[in-house]
Formats: sequence, C-alpha cells, structure tokens
Amino acid sequence: MEFNSNYFSEIANFYFSEAKYDEAEKYYNLAQEKLGTALFTTNIWLCKRRKLQRTSSFDDSFLKSITAPIFAEREEYSSYELKKQLSETQSLLEKYYKEALDSKAQLEELIQK
Repeated sequence: MEFNSNYFSEIANFYFSEAKYDEAEKYYNLAQEKLGTALFTTNIWLCKRRKLQRTSSFDDSFLKSITAPIFAEREEYSSYELKKQLSETQSLLEKYYKEALDSKAQLEELIQK
C-alpha cells in the first residue's frame, strides 16, 4: 500500500492533538523515515516531553535528560520541507490558541455564575 508523504504526519498530528503521545511519536517516526529527514525531530521531542510531564510527581529535573534538537547541525532542509513543517506547526498553533480562548471564555462564564 502506497502512502502519500503527509499520511503519517497527519495521523501523528491527530494523535498529538488527542494527547496520545505514544501513538503520535510512533507516527512521527514513520513520517520521518518516509521523508528521509529529521523533519519531525521537534515533534518527537515534544511527544517525549509531554509523556514525561504526565508522571504523577511532576519534577522539572527530567528535562535535563531530554536533548532538544539542534537544527544548526543540519543545513540540508529543503525549502519544501521547511514550508510544510511551518504550515503544520502554524495550523496546530492556531488550533491550540482557539482552544485556549474557548477555555478562557468557559472559565469566565463559570466565575460569573
């Protein structure tokens, strides 16, 4: 079965938006393998970070064990790859911003009651 290059990233984005970080990480890895680049390094890093944040005793010390991706080491990103990643990131940012505004409005309604 042939998948388009967006298939795995779309599934990963869905799982991430549903806070299913194990599944999201799996599909980001598959998307990265399909495209043959480190395009989804940050997404994978975020999944790992979110999974660790879910532990019952939240402790910031675990952040030292996760290395953030360093993009300066890799300069061969194509313009297409960067535009695609930017577009996906922008879409998720807009989605989360709208959710935050909705949550704020709901909170304000509850406070007024």
